[in-house]
Amino acid sequence: MGFIEFLVVVLILAIIVCVLFALLKLFILILPFILIIAGLIWLYIYFLKRKIRHEISKEMDEDYKMSWDDFVSYGKNTTKETEGHHRKPARDVTTEDVNDK
Repeated sequence: MGFIEFLVVVLILAIIVCVLFALLKLFILILPFILIIAGLIWLYIYFLKRKIRHEISKEMDEDYKMSWDDFVSYGKNTTKETEGHHRKPARDVTTEDVNDK
């Protein structure tokens, strides 16, 4: 590698370093604005999320009020519509008594 080739490589590296330094300096100058904008976006989302949660809980409270009967009858899927209906009988099934010893 001759002197001219070495000089070309050094000039190319110097140009790359200058461009990177300019971009870094630009980024450092813009960084406070980026942080302020990010903070404002975070605050907006934070308060919007609280508002949405409040609206959802308010809608759920209005739609469905739970009572003690809801907990007592949990799993007893019986309403006036389903009282007359029973499970479908099994086909081709035989049962035997279990002898406990």
